[in-house]
Amino acid sequence: MPTFNTVEELVQILDSDPRLLEALRSRLLTKELLELPERFDEYAAASDKRFTEYIAVSDKRFAEYIAVSDKRFDDHVAESDKRFAEYIAASDKRYADHVAESDKRFAEFKTYVDNRFDSVERTLKVHTDDIGELKGIGLESRLHNRGVSQVATLLSLRNNHRVRVAEQDANSVEFNDRIYAAEENGVLSESEYNRLLDTDMIVRGRRRGSRNDVYVPIEASYSIARSDIVKVKSSADILGKVFPDAEICPVLYFMNISEHLSGVAEEEKVDLIRVERLLG
Repeated sequence: MPTFNTVEELVQILDSDPRLLEALRSRLLTKELLELPERFDEYAAASDKRFTEYIAVSDKRFAEYIAVSDKRFDDHVAESDKRFAEYIAASDKRYADHVAESDKRFAEFKTYVDNRFDSVERTLKVHTDDIGELKGIGLESRLHNRGVSQVATLLSLRNNHRVRVAEQDANSVEFNDRIYAAEENGVLSESEYNRLLDTDMIVRGRRRGSRNDVYVPIEASYSIARSDIVKVKSSADILGKVFPDAEICPVLYFMNISEHLSGVAEEEKVDLIRVERLLG
């Protein structure tokens, strides 16, 4: 049996003899302490098993949670898509209804405005026609009051007087006798007679030192149009057929004329009398 004197020697002896170390451990440690490594291994194995089972259960529950969450999310997305689609459909319907209502109101407003405009246009046309008629009446009144003297001044005529187609006053008898004779003899057509009848005024006069008559057909218009030139020229041509020995001088009596039509009148040898104002 080895002997020792110090603790270091005892440790060396135990390190060199495992059986001695084990016998010493059995004497020094309790049964529970000796069994502790084995129990720890069993505990570790049980813990590992529980942990593995826990992980498996957790994985299962997590998978179930994920599945449930995915289903809820899918259901939520589907419900959201459905509500959004319903909202879009409702919005589209409201917009379409709004557009239809706006179009209807705009159409009604346009109809109202068009009717008002037509009414105003008709009223304006009536006023314009009335004003035009008043201007025409004023111009014709001025022609009948001052026309003979103005023609005498323009054409240097004397013994001027107005002759009236289809009337039998002292100044018109001889004139109308010639007109009726020309119509009966076929020199003058009915339409030509009517043109003379529609001429605004016809003046007869003579130039100083001449025995030949001068006939002056006159068309009065507030603003001269080409048709006025045509009408007075037609009256002049007709008078020339009835009175071949007379001098025929067509005249336009007006307030406004364009530069172009003034040139046309000059080319057609139609004299112009401009009235500066209708009153006075």
